Formats: sequence, C-alpha cells, structure tokens
Amino acid sequence: MRNFILKAIPLLLGVVFIGVSFAQEAEPLPGSEECAMCHEPGRMSRSREEAMPPNFGEAVLRKSPHAGIECNNCHMDLMGADIPHEEKLEKVDCGICHSDESEQFDQSLHGQAIERGDKLAPNCTSCHGTPEILTPGSVEMSGQGA
Repeated sequence: MRNFILKAIPLLLGVVFIGVSFAQEAEPLPGSEECAMCHEPGRMSRSREEAMPPNFGEAVLRKSPHAGIECNNCHMDLMGADIPHEEKLEKVDCGICHSDESEQFDQSLHGQAIERGDKLAPNCTSCHGTPEILTPGSVEMSGQGA
C-alpha cells in the first residue's frame, strides 16, 4: 500500500499543477488589450463574415519572436489612431526593424520579381508567416513541420 501511495503522489501533483495552469488566465500580449475588444484570439482565416474583424493568432503569436512587441509596432498606421480603426490597414513593412534582411531580399530574385510587379512573387510572409513569424532554423521553415 505504501508503494502505491508513493507512486500516486507525483501523479496527483501533476494533475493539480495542470489544473492550476489551466485555471490561470494568460497575461495579455503587450498592447493587445484594446485590439482584443474587437479581434478575438483564435486561428486566423482568409475568409470571414463581412464586417467582422479578423481573429488574431494569439497562440502562435505567443510562441513567436515578436510576442513581446505591441501590435502597433508592426501595424504602424494604428499608432495614435481612433479605435475602432479603418477596416483596411496598411501593409506591414518588416524592413522597418529588419533593414539588413530587407535589403538582402530586395536584391534577391524574389525582390526583383516584386519590383517588376510579379503578383506571384513571394514576400516576407510567404516563407516566415504572419503573425507567427517563423525563424530560419524552425522545423516549419525546413518543411518538416505540421
């Protein structure tokens, strides 16, 4: 009986820990409180109901290198804007922070294709995603991920 109890204690502690973990509400992402009033955290989708704000991919954003950055650091047209904002936002310019990568991209075949107006040319988000922003060494970038 004593052996059973000794083996059961770690299991019970694990169950309690998991229960407490789920019960605690996650801290909001930096600067997202105002955004979350309209944008639901959830899987992003290209199709959505008309006049409904898109979801923001909170779970993937939390895992990304940009998890500590406020929404309007990338969506710069929202800085100081009235909320609710215009429906169509300006395109995010990754080169604002990633100038070396942006310069390298502009000189690449992909950047040259965009410059020529090729609508099928890949851009930053074609490979790195949005908002999850995959890093070059990630499993997903290597084509091995889900």
